[in-house]
Amino acid sequence: MILIEIKDIIATYAAFVSTLVLIWNIYNSLRDKGKIKVSGFFGLMLDDYEQTQKILYYEFTNVGSKPIHLDRVATDLKREVEGAGHYIMVAPGLPKKLEPGERHQVVLHTFDSVDENTKSLYVIDSIGKKHKMKKKVLKKLIRQKGKSQE
Repeated sequence: MILIEIKDIIATYAAFVSTLVLIWNIYNSLRDKGKIKVSGFFGLMLDDYEQTQKILYYEFTNVGSKPIHLDRVATDLKREVEGAGHYIMVAPGLPKKLEPGERHQVVLHTFDSVDENTKSLYVIDSIGKKHKMKKKVLKKLIRQKGKSQE
C-alpha cells in the first residue's frame, strides 16, 4: 500500500518538473531574439592628422543572440515639418545583416537628422521592429549638437 503511494508521488513530481521545464523552454525561445543597441555622438574626425571635420556618428550593435537584418534609420518628430511627423535617413551600408555581437557604424557629415524637434531615433529591422536609441543618449546627442554649432 505504501509502495503505491510512493510511486504516485514520484510520478506526480516528475510530471510537475517536466511541465515546468517545458514552460521555461517555451518562455526562453520566445524571449530569445535579436536586440539592437543604438548609440551615437558628435565629434571630430582626423584626416591623416592634418584636417579635422565635425561628424555625427551612429553605432548599431546587435546585443541579442540572433542575427538581425537592419533595413533603415528613421526619426520621429515632436512637431510636423512640411506635413511629415517622421523621416527616414539614407545611412551608408544599409541594409545589412548583423550577427550577434557585430556592429555597424555610420559617419555623417551633415547634422540634419538630430535637432530639438527630434522625439526619437531608431533603426528598423527587416520585419519592421523599431530598435530605439535611449532617450538619455538622444538628449545628450542633441546637447552635443547645440554645443558643436556654437
